[in-house]
Amino acid sequence: FRYDIRFPDGNTVTFNSRNGDLDEVTYARALVRDEVSVNLFERPLRSLVALGREHGFTPIVVYIPSAYTAYRHQAHFDDAGVERTLTEFSDRQRGYFARKAGEAGFVYRDLTPALQRAAAELPSTQRLYFRTNVHLTPAGHAVVAAEVAEEIAKDSAAAAVSPGNEMNDRNQIK
Repeated sequence: FRYDIRFPDGNTVTFNSRNGDLDEVTYARALVRDEVSVNLFERPLRSLVALGREHGFTPIVVYIPSAYTAYRHQAHFDDAGVERTLTEFSDRQRGYFARKAGEAGFVYRDLTPALQRAAAELPSTQRLYFRTNVHLTPAGHAVVAAEVAEEIAKDSAAAAVSPGNEMNDRNQIK
């Protein structure tokens, strides 16, 4: 699947031009058809939370969306069916992690809003993702780093509120 991003500076750039990101569409279709479930993340998340309890840290799960989600308002797909499927795929994963964070005891940070804000502002010369392999560029990594640093600072501030307390308030770790 290929899609174009129409940037605020008026330029249009084709993404996934080598059509190399086919697995995502395959898994998205399977999820939308309920052939697979987002519950496949359950066991690894439980292991991560247990590791945090054992070693005294609060796990932070960060969702970094695919380029088409970060550029959702500027992305134009040749196949509207693929666009709908991928949108539901992203929305279902994000919803799952948001629900599980409270239940399982980890911090969840969805970077979709931050990356969408950056995508709406940055010109085509400062893309957040490489257009061919759709991995983050340095500009995309800068957004992620700032968001993660903010989340860590929140956790540090929460821990500093009650000095001497042996309990980490965020996940009840002793």
